[in-house]
Amino acid sequence: WLVSQGQYDAAVNHFIEANEHRKAIEACMSARLWNRAEELVDQLSLSTGAQGPLAPSDPSVQPLLLRIAEHYAKARQLGQAERLYVKAGRASDAVTLYLNHRQVQEAQRVARSHLDEKESKELHRKLAIKLEAEGKLIEAEELYVAGGDVDLAIHMYKKRETFDQMLRLVAKYRANLLNDTYKVLAEHMEMKGNLVMAEHYYIDAGLWQNAVAMHRNLGRWDDAKRVARTQGGQAALHKVVLAHAQTVARENDSANGTAKDAGVQLLLRHNFPELAVDYVLEHKNFAYAFELARAHCKSRLQDVHLKRALQMEDDNRFREAEEDFIAAGRPKEAIEMYAYGGDWMSAERVAENYHPASVPEIKVKHAQEKAEKGNTQAAEALFVAAQKSELAVQMYISKGLFPDAVRVCKRYCPQLLEEVMQAAAASEGG
Repeated sequence: WLVSQGQYDAAVNHFIEANEHRKAIEACMSARLWNRAEELVDQLSLSTGAQGPLAPSDPSVQPLLLRIAEHYAKARQLGQAERLYVKAGRASDAVTLYLNHRQVQEAQRVARSHLDEKESKELHRKLAIKLEAEGKLIEAEELYVAGGDVDLAIHMYKKRETFDQMLRLVAKYRANLLNDTYKVLAEHMEMKGNLVMAEHYYIDAGLWQNAVAMHRNLGRWDDAKRVARTQGGQAALHKVVLAHAQTVARENDSANGTAKDAGVQLLLRHNFPELAVDYVLEHKNFAYAFELARAHCKSRLQDVHLKRALQMEDDNRFREAEEDFIAAGRPKEAIEMYAYGGDWMSAERVAENYHPASVPEIKVKHAQEKAEKGNTQAAEALFVAAQKSELAVQMYISKGLFPDAVRVCKRYCPQLLEEVMQAAAASEGG
């Protein structure tokens, strides 16, 4: 009756005196006296050490606490709502409330104090999924990250091909996967035909060579050259230009003539005469190589001579090889060529005319060959001519010819005589 008359204070006191605590609180709520209702819950619960008739652990009280909490939630009095939710044993509702209002730090504070990790994560994920479905990606990301679901946030952006946002998260939380992510995106863009973005991501991944290859495979040679030049420098550009020249040659469907000319002209247009010479040399067109070198880069003439000399040597055209070796400023190669073939006269002739310092070396090598064949007298003469008489002594000692060793010592290297006499005596004694 007191409630129907609007005498709420009197009604509340009457209910309390009658030990009708639940009715007292409901009377406050009916009158929208929420603060008074909360006070009653607190007072009556604490008066018995949280074990009285309205203790929060009492299941019959939970709906009352939740009703008060929901009032505060609707009124945006989040702190008061949190307190009631926690009293009601529904801390998860407090966390959800804060998350709905994007107060992530407050939500995490409540979760740390009252929820286990799994429950907290599930709450964050559930709301994040809802926000994602609504297209609120920034808000969803915030909750995914706060709940420890960074990978779900990354995947959310990937599904929508919002790659800048995706890469931002990868760079921040999965830095060790950043280059791999760039590579995956580059390949995805290449497959879709978005070559500009594919190139961009390849370069960000440190795989500019892949971008060059992509452009080359599609015949986009200008783009391939641009990337090679800006990312790899002149050396990289050389390789791409040379590959272009080779492709042009193949497209002309000829092994020489116009095909070579087409490749060469392309190299010359790019101001790479050295590459043009190398390109022609690969086809062993030495006459054309000399023509190009004389016209565009005389500094390469010796290289052309050397290349032709090596080819002549392989073809056993030794005299022509010699001429090219000498023209290339490489007389030692001609000397070694003749020495390898056992043409000692030619080797010595070239050495005497073009590289005198090699003469003793040639004579020694010739002498060693004679010694191996048992022609010790000829070997001795060559060792002496090379002013290496001690080698003749060593030859005779190794063969047990001590009288000859003594003879050579007495004539050319007396300082070794005593040593040789000792070796002879030891040999006789043995």
